[in-house]
Amino acid sequence: MRITGKAERKRMHGTGETMRQGGAERAPADMAGQMATRLAGLHEAARLLDREGEPVDSPLRLALAERLQDMFAALLEQEPVASTLEIGAFEAGMSRRALALRPDLAAYALEANPHVYARFARDAIRARVRYIHAAAAGSIGTARLRIPRAIDGRGLPPVNPIGSLCPRAQGEVRYEEVTVSTIPLNALRRMYAIPAPHALWIDVEGAQMQVIRGGGRVLADTAILFIELESFGYWREGARADEVTEALAQAGLFPVARDFEAPGQFNVIFARHEVIERRAELLDTGLGHIEALLAARPARAAR
Repeated sequence: MRITGKAERKRMHGTGETMRQGGAERAPADMAGQMATRLAGLHEAARLLDREGEPVDSPLRLALAERLQDMFAALLEQEPVASTLEIGAFEAGMSRRALALRPDLAAYALEANPHVYARFARDAIRARVRYIHAAAAGSIGTARLRIPRAIDGRGLPPVNPIGSLCPRAQGEVRYEEVTVSTIPLNALRRMYAIPAPHALWIDVEGAQMQVIRGGGRVLADTAILFIELESFGYWREGARADEVTEALAQAGLFPVARDFEAPGQFNVIFARHEVIERRAELLDTGLGHIEALLAARPARAAR
């Protein structure tokens, strides 16, 4: 089961590089050095793809995204996590895949867009996902969610995956603005007695630091994390990849692999240093699959 629905919809709805290692060298030296070197190679490959104009919806980008998701799923299956938290869940694809792999898990998903929540709540709940209508933020309260309904004159449906607490920095955008409840991850965990350790999936369209500020204790108990990052200003007031990476390093989470979603926008797997050491073979295999796809690209182009 692939978790591509939200990424593919985001390509249709018009969202889209470099990321410092942000403290990865502070993980155990040998393995961290190998991860840093290979991750630097992926960053350079991303620059090359972007310079050569690789289409956002190309088979290569989609295949690379699938490989990264498979890598995260393999970690999720092997690591002794007790729960998953999916933030910016859309249809709760990660939560459903996690439960298919590990029926013993407690799966929680947050979705702020009320139209998305209404569309997917019944199916998510039937799949045993605790699907919650709220935005993760730094405090309990309310916030304004901006749901793009048109970008540069092109209309968008209300059930779309690019609503954000941050306004877009690019394009002429017409929004539907709604007030949504906000809750910090720390408070969410207390409220639902969510067991640790956790696996996290964060896709919040520029609001990553808001999630991090409200989730310090949850992050401290997180073994693996899949998060979408931006390396330039997709969002006004939005977080940049370097800032998020450094904050996660302070929480003991280090980057190990990435995909190539769009120019300046990409997903990254982070893990604790003990996970990196324990799952070295798995990470090596997953990175090898990504590197092989990239290495094969010139030959495919030549044909």
